[in-house]
Amino acid sequence: MTELTQSISQVYEQPLNERVRLLLRLEIIFLQAIRHKQARNQYETQMCLDALFALLNLTNRYELRSEILKELERIRSMLVQLLREENANAEKIDGTLIELQTCADILHGLDSKHIDRIRNIEFLNIIKQRNIHDTGSYLFEIPELQYWLLQAESHREKQIQKWLDDFMPFKRAIDFLLSLIRDSASPEVMIAENGIYLKTIDSRLHMHQLLRVRVDENYNVYPRISGGKHRFAIRFMEQIQADTRPKQTEKNVRFSLQTCVL
Repeated sequence: MTELTQSISQVYEQPLNERVRLLLRLEIIFLQAIRHKQARNQYETQMCLDALFALLNLTNRYELRSEILKELERIRSMLVQLLREENANAEKIDGTLIELQTCADILHGLDSKHIDRIRNIEFLNIIKQRNIHDTGSYLFEIPELQYWLLQAESHREKQIQKWLDDFMPFKRAIDFLLSLIRDSASPEVMIAENGIYLKTIDSRLHMHQLLRVRVDENYNVYPRISGGKHRFAIRFMEQIQADTRPKQTEKNVRFSLQTCVL
């Protein structure tokens, strides 16, 4: 079965290794930053700066550039080998290799001192230390922010964009890597009998990276996905109200599954 008809709901994703988990986290953080970068009010400022602080934290905690470069090189090596096969789509592979190399070159040329400079901006550190994103934080506690919010909207957006620009090489590489991973598998239609689907993975042959599940909204269920290198389980849960405990459905659930391998 390869097609799933009728209306399809949200895609649910489960990373199968830490590198992909990190890429997904960063994708969401970048989305939050860009969506709220206009900083038109305290809420948008709060959301955007929270994302900026998360980017600063992750680039400080992880060897982020090194991790992304390793993934770019791993995929590049795999595609070079694939290019030698008789039925390889040379044009498509060549285009992918060019973008992989472009992402790598941009990251190699990234000056980490620019991000360190942002990390040491006193205005940002004052806001971070006073926990603007925590419940109970108010503008009267942060007059620096209150004054900044009085500036023209275009001025605030320009300033935030300037801070975010130094992270854009990461975003370009992350977006491209995740698009390759997500496109690496075609969706297959599966049946979860009594609400559960189990599968063993042969990790000797491939590096499984990501599970993607779509389910018809008419089932009124959501997938709870757990897994690792060797096996995974998908349990479809029912939750009538937010304040009730979810339970595994007893229905046979027809769903679409992508087991992404790259």
